[in-house]
Amino acid sequence: MKKDICIVGIAGGSASGKTTIVNNIKELF
Repeated sequence: MKKDICIVGIAGGSASGKTTIVNNIKELF
């Protein structure tokens, strides 16, 4: 799942990638 999210982030752009990463961190904590 995480790998797919990373691929989508790269395809969407660095801004989208950073947003998805932040959301993932919030979900973990």
